[in-house]
Amino acid sequence: MDTRSRKKRRVVDFSSQDDLDDHADSQSEDLMCGQFYDDDAFIDKSSSDVDMFSEESSSGSSAARNFNKNLYQQCLKDYKRINAMRRKLSLAMQAQSKKKRPSSRSSEAFTRQSISKFAAVVSSMSEDHKAVVRRYGFGSLLLFYKCFVPKKFSKWLASLVESKYGDLIVQGKVISLTAQSVNHVLGIPVGGTPFPSNYSTGKDYVLLKIGKTTLPQVSFFVDKLKAADLNDEELLVCFLVVALHCFLCSNSNIVPSPRYLGVFEDIEHINSYDWSGFVLRWLLDGVKNFNKGNKASEKHCGTLAGCMFYLAVFYLDHVDFSHRRLPDSFPRIDVWKQNMIRDFFDLDLRSGSVYGHEC
Repeated sequence: MDTRSRKKRRVVDFSSQDDLDDHADSQSEDLMCGQFYDDDAFIDKSSSDVDMFSEESSSGSSAARNFNKNLYQQCLKDYKRINAMRRKLSLAMQAQSKKKRPSSRSSEAFTRQSISKFAAVVSSMSEDHKAVVRRYGFGSLLLFYKCFVPKKFSKWLASLVESKYGDLIVQGKVISLTAQSVNHVLGIPVGGTPFPSNYSTGKDYVLLKIGKTTLPQVSFFVDKLKAADLNDEELLVCFLVVALHCFLCSNSNIVPSPRYLGVFEDIEHINSYDWSGFVLRWLLDGVKNFNKGNKASEKHCGTLAGCMFYLAVFYLDHVDFSHRRLPDSFPRIDVWKQNMIRDFFDLDLRSGSVYGHEC
């Protein structure tokens, strides 16, 4: 009896695509097939050179059998196709991951883009529309004129804020941030009723006025302000939502926050709420979160939420610029316009990259 050694054949059953992928990772140079698998079978994977398998029959007799060439070619074709699909999927997932990854440039540009949107709304409003805003007690917001806060200045100011106590500490001097100071800079209502913590009624009122069931992006409110057929309440709702989202209580979300919509539950007395207090708390929360993120990561580049215009103007008003005197008029938003914040920030440079003269 012929006792030549017999090579064992392993049978691998792939019950799922995941099984096939897992096995491909561990045996990247082996051929996989639902019926046949041999470690030494496919040393040369070219279609022109096909190895032959020899196998002893169950009765012990030796007989050479030709390997099914068609089956081999089909398995090889499937193997290559699966690997190609895996490569394409991997590349697609990498590309999608890059799209979702926030860039430092976009987050740093947010503040300027947001305020630019508000400035464009103010400059494009008709006198009739502005008269409605003034009648409800928010005419001071119409005084804003393209006065942007440099990102470097915003970050520096944020690092000086003690958010727990609401203080700005510069060169050992404490400048208290209060609701009255917000009113002094922005001219918006101060004191009165706190913003409602339950904002559902106010939110429903806003949705009713704009004919929506869910809050749209802020660009919807911007576009709606361009319409000439708005009634007074619709106009005020759209203007204040844009002002809150882009200027007073800014953040990186493209949809207005429902947290400040509670004031719209009583539109006729909307100026009786403590707007200055709410804007200050929003800023302090934003600065706190921003500084916390900076401590957690050296490469943190999150958005600095809140009205940085107020913080910048209030600080610069405390700096002694010697012969450069500004009018003492109220509100300060009527004084600080265009590039003034940037220009005075440059004057505040002490040496190198160190800012902060004596206040």
